[in-house]
This record gives sequence, structure tokens and C-alpha cells, in this order.
Amino acid sequence: ENFSVSTTEPLRWAVSQAAPLRRVHVENDVEFGDGGAYASGGVFANGRVGGDIKYIAQQQWFTRNVEIGGAASGGAWNLTFAGCTKNVP
Repeated sequence: ENFSVSTTEPLRWAVSQAAPLRRVHVENDVEFGDGGAYASGGVFANGRVGGDIKYIAQQQWFTRNVEIGGAASGGAWNLTFAGCTKNVP
């Protein structure tokens, strides 16, 4: 919470339910999973992403008040977006 990331690698946030990502600025991509489908559900709120958001195999995910600079892709089902701007799917 409350940080900014500027790297060439994506920010990887592979979590389940009780670990929200809030108030962050990511200049590159965000990946909500580890590629092995070992994450299920979460919240991303009040943030800004300069690149893509990759939901990988996330199931229940809520994205609120996020500026999405690139594409949003992936996810198994139940992806919900509220108050997001720019490239909202």
C-alpha cells in the first residue's frame, strides 16, 4: 500500500483474497498470478498502471478506481471493474 514501482519487470502480485493491492503507481505491467494458477481472488484499488494488467488465472477479482494504461487480459471468471479509466475491458 502507498508505493510506486518503476522496473522493466512486471509487478507480480500472486495472492488470494485477503491481500489487497491499494494506492500504488506501477509504471510497467502488473501480473496477478504466478503463471501456475496458484492465486484466486483479490482487490486492486485506487491505483495507476502504465502498462498491461494480466489477471493470469485469477477467479474472483475486483478492480476499483484504477487507471489502466495498457490492456487488461486473462482471468478465469468474475472480473469486476468499477470507476476505472482508460482501457477498461
